[in-house]
Amino acid sequence: MTHSDKLKDVYPLVRVDWVDIIRNDSPWITVQKAVEWADDGPGRCMSVGLLIKKTRKYVLIAGGMDAKTSKEHDLGGIECIPAGCIEKITVIRQLKR
Repeated sequence: MTHSDKLKDVYPLVRVDWVDIIRNDSPWITVQKAVEWADDGPGRCMSVGLLIKKTRKYVLIAGGMDAKTSKEHDLGGIECIPAGCIEKITVIRQLKR
């Protein structure tokens, strides 16, 4: 088993569907227009990465990880998504048991 194969066992590849705030940059807008605009709902987002940590407060994923053979790895493209914003987490690649 290669070192890369071992990493797959530790950090599953996941898709996180989440919502984010939206902002209307119009300088002035009527209440009715604001409500109509907001009725479309928050921004819908999707992130894919290695699941590094999941807590009650947040999920931490990384878009990339170096292939060092040491225990400490460097991560790239990290995202910390607040748990309250997450709608669904889908495991793309299951952990090997």
